Amino acid sequence: MLHYSGVQFEDERLNFDTWDTVKQTSPYKTLPILTINGQQQIGQSMTINRYLAKRYKLNGKTEMEDVNINCIAEYFREMMEKARPFIRYMNRGIGEGTKVI
Repeated sequence: MLHYSGVQFEDERLNFDTWDTVKQTSPYKTLPILTINGQQQIGQSMTINRYLAKRYKLNGKTEMEDVNINCIAEYFREMMEKARPFIRYMNRGIGEGTKVI
């Protein structure tokens, strides 16, 4: 959304080592994190998406358009939740029942 809106931003990618340090001060101890003006942090993907959509006028023009956009967003979230075990396995070899210390 930021690219689409022509907004300049810093895309900071973390590896597992740097994430351990950042995690301690991040909202909800998860990624992604949107940091605004170097201070305020917003966590949770869908919250960030909705915030950016509203801020850059990419949300629905009518109440029903907004409802339809949110339905698609929730469908995508649910799809990603179902794919999470596979993605985790491919990224780190972590499967169900595996403990990460």
